[in-house]
Amino acid sequence: MVEYENEFIGADRLDSDDSGYISFENLCEILGEDVAEEYIDQIITEADLEKNNKVSYQEFLAMWKDELVERQIEGLSGINSKRTVSAIADMLDESDDEGRR
Repeated sequence: MVEYENEFIGADRLDSDDSGYISFENLCEILGEDVAEEYIDQIITEADLEKNNKVSYQEFLAMWKDELVERQIEGLSGINSKRTVSAIADMLDESDDEGRR
């Protein structure tokens, strides 16, 4: 339950306009202007299961769960698919670590 709450908080933090979705604009705001728009488009494409150009909390949680499973598999096998969401997960982890210091 705590794991789910943490993931939901992560999605809520990304949804800076409280629309209930993580949008291109939300990601631009979080990632900053130095991140290429093509990269942000790729993130949306990977996570947007409904193909509506925004990511619902449920899609975010599904993506996050898939990423955690992939990281466990990678740890066991040494294989990494280098998905874009992997980089986002790393950035969020780093952000959380800095916030706890």
